Amino acid sequence: MNKLVLMSLLCFCILLTACGGGSDSDKGGVTVAVNNAPIIDIASTQRLTAGQSVTFTADISDPDGDAITVAWQADNVDVSFSTTTGTSTTISFPDVTTEQVREITITATDSKGKSTKKIIIVTLGASILSNEAPIISLPENQEAKGGDSIVLVATVQDPQDDNVTVEWRSANNTIVFSDTHSLTPTLTLPEVTSTTTIIITLIATDSQNNSSEKTLLLTIIPSDGEPAPSVQFELTDRFETSSGGVTTLTAKFTSNVEITAINWDLSALGDVNASEENTPVNNVTTTNVTFTAPSLTVAKAYAISLNVTTLSGAKFSADSQVFVAVDNVMTLDISLAESYVVDESSTISITPEITHSHAISSYLWQWSSDQEITLSTPTSKILSLSTPSVDADITGQLSFTVTMGTLTKTIVTDLTIKNEPVTSEVDVVVSRLVAVEGQTIKLSVITDNFEQITAWSWENLNVQGVNIKESKTGYEITAPLVQGQQNMSIVYRATLSDNTTIQKVANVTILSKSMARSSIDIKVASVPVIKSNVETVVEFPFSDSHGLVDSLSLDTNNTFNSFEKAEVSLVGGKVVLVLKIGDFSLPVDHSDYVSILVKLGAHEIPFVIELAMDSD
Repeated sequence: MNKLVLMSLLCFCILLTACGGGSDSDKGGVTVAVNNAPIIDIASTQRLTAGQSVTFTADISDPDGDAITVAWQADNVDVSFSTTTGTSTTISFPDVTTEQVREITITATDSKGKSTKKIIIVTLGASILSNEAPIISLPENQEAKGGDSIVLVATVQDPQDDNVTVEWRSANNTIVFSDTHSLTPTLTLPEVTSTTTIIITLIATDSQNNSSEKTLLLTIIPSDGEPAPSVQFELTDRFETSSGGVTTLTAKFTSNVEITAINWDLSALGDVNASEENTPVNNVTTTNVTFTAPSLTVAKAYAISLNVTTLSGAKFSADSQVFVAVDNVMTLDISLAESYVVDESSTISITPEITHSHAISSYLWQWSSDQEITLSTPTSKILSLSTPSVDADITGQLSFTVTMGTLTKTIVTDLTIKNEPVTSEVDVVVSRLVAVEGQTIKLSVITDNFEQITAWSWENLNVQGVNIKESKTGYEITAPLVQGQQNMSIVYRATLSDNTTIQKVANVTILSKSMARSSIDIKVASVPVIKSNVETVVEFPFSDSHGLVDSLSLDTNNTFNSFEKAEVSLVGGKVVLVLKIGDFSLPVDHSDYVSILVKLGAHEIPFVIELAMDSD
């Protein structure tokens, strides 16, 4: 053999031995390296008060030890980052007036191009209180004599202490205001010959252009009549004074009749030797009472009242209380509801009742539970708190500690976070898919929980029907007159309690009378034979391909003969005709005719049936 060939064969065998032929148990072979994506560890949800700047730190690692680059981004331009490339960044969130959500995305990419992305859902609680309109206090009803001048008295408070302007209005031009922009204008009333009712409106507008209005129903009676007595009080719910101190209480009231007696009932305070002073101006009286408060060793609240008697003997009263504090004795009482129930993902305020003899030094609210919540105002008297979403109802303990100088008291109550139930399916069924003029089409909403539907609407498209009735649970519409065949679409849209939306569409074909007529037929194979004094039952095959027929009736008004019995019905797809006649009008064989009237919607279609009257 050629030496060159032999050497080549040997080399080839050596290569085969080195490269293959291993058994199933052979552990040899080529290892392929797999690149793993980086791992990001950071909470996927956060709840913050809007307007804050918060540091977010992510724990990022690469299983293969590769170098990593990081990128932060937000779904809204009102969110800013101190850096967008590190594992830690300070994120600044905007101020908002309502609870809102922002999405923060962090992306980690290794040196081989493999990346991992994680989204953080940040819920922002409102940081800017919405500006509320002024609050108006005004009597709902008042009665006065024609020709009199009366003073209207109203109070207006703005929740944000904005400047407020007021304006009085009346659609009756016989009413004259001394000043339409005063809270206490004088009103000159016209003479009337019969009782007249006038609506007077007060509009209050703050410096942020938020407005509110309230109406007064003013009844004017003839000047020779006597109005029903009416007294409206302006008396604070609580007065405060100190033990043994000289105290003056002030109140106002508006009346439409003469007042004969004004009395402050301070009997609960004991013998305090009170003096009263009353100043009437038109129909508004300012009353003061001055007395020396009891000397106490323990602070106490006393019930008092202001009583007014009119010329006719009618009595009116208003209640208040006087709180007498003791300088050298500290009293502090706190009360909360036994328990509170709050929906998940919501914000509420809790206001305690506090009775105290001295100034409060501090407030502190605390929450005890494995489930975290956000206490937005933990050091204020009124607590604002926000709850997260929960998988089931969670109950924890809410404690409130009040410090007054050296005296501290704590009260504990239960707070339950309610899990929102999962929304159930909503469907819509339609009563008919084909209709003719005058027929009612009904759509019914099908669900086992109508409470989950928070908003809904119906819309009629293409063909416009009449006599529409709509509600959360259903919709009715009457088919209109159309030419030929037209399509009516009815759309139902609803928003559910989890903010998801649904849309259901029903398509109904509306037919003209002629097209509806072509879909209905009574097949008469032979002329029915009718004998005198014999009840005859005849059946005709009946077709109604679209289910349009509402009812059948029988017309015998134009027959030669008088029938003792003439009935028609629809049974099992057949028209059943029942006829009975006594003696024929003619003594010979003859023909007679009855009409089967088919009612569908606004239309009535006659089918004339020939009868063979057999005289034998």
